[in-house]
Amino acid sequence: MQSSISYNEWEANEGRPCDVSFLSGRIFEYTDDAIEQQFRPNQNEMPDFDALIELPCLFTYEGSDATGMIGHISRIAPRARGLEIVYSLPDDYPRIRLNSDEIFASLGIAIDRYENRRTHWAVKDVDLFELTTTMLQTSDRHLTVLTSRQMQRIWGAGHGQGRLVFLSHRASHRQEVSEVKAALESRGLRCFLAHEDVMPSLSWQSEILNALNTMDIFVGFVTEDFHRGGWTDQEIGYAHKRGVHRVFVKLGSVDPKGMVATEQALSTNWTNAADRILEHLNSAGAL
Repeated sequence: MQSSISYNEWEANEGRPCDVSFLSGRIFEYTDDAIEQQFRPNQNEMPDFDALIELPCLFTYEGSDATGMIGHISRIAPRARGLEIVYSLPDDYPRIRLNSDEIFASLGIAIDRYENRRTHWAVKDVDLFELTTTMLQTSDRHLTVLTSRQMQRIWGAGHGQGRLVFLSHRASHRQEVSEVKAALESRGLRCFLAHEDVMPSLSWQSEILNALNTMDIFVGFVTEDFHRGGWTDQEIGYAHKRGVHRVFVKLGSVDPKGMVATEQALSTNWTNAADRILEHLNSAGAL
């Protein structure tokens, strides 16, 4: 279950706890009666705010084209004609470009035609994180919106000066991939490597999603354990759906499997991997 609050000034206070007030009568607008009953059994009493703040919240803007942000509410205080809400918008969660009915439908949320044009707080019976991830995986549009600060955190200060390359690998080969990353970046590419580029205080899953949804090129290091569970197959799915240029580097006897089984891999060793990747990208016109 998740909250959805539509307003018009969320990002004016992005990155720090802040307050917003609106009429208390706007709580549970466009919310099923059964759900409202869970949080407000008695219509003459205030809702169970302690239970409400346990839910993740999708902060949206009034209007049809805006940005939706996943965040958390930390405190709700009744006021004379409204509520004071203290909230935060964690910098590591993806922002989602909203296009009214289309995106809400992707989230599994049935909305009234006026719901995205009215300040209100609805509660919906959906798994926000699961549905958001599915939407990003299956959409054929570029839906993630990142600020310049977020792009710099993920891709480095030179993120606007070179192609953005996502490096997909198994943790058992992190040292070798780290050396390939250094070689590629010395030649002008900007690379994302999860174990180096995700800050300890951030959600690594959300940060990986941010990188996958802003990458220009996907490189998969196909080692013996590459397809043995974990995130690598999901990362391939993202790259395939987004249609970015894909490079698979074969470092052993295992070939790429699944939806990319027919794609030719570059057979090489760790020492020559960076050179082979650059040769391929140049010949393919991907740089």
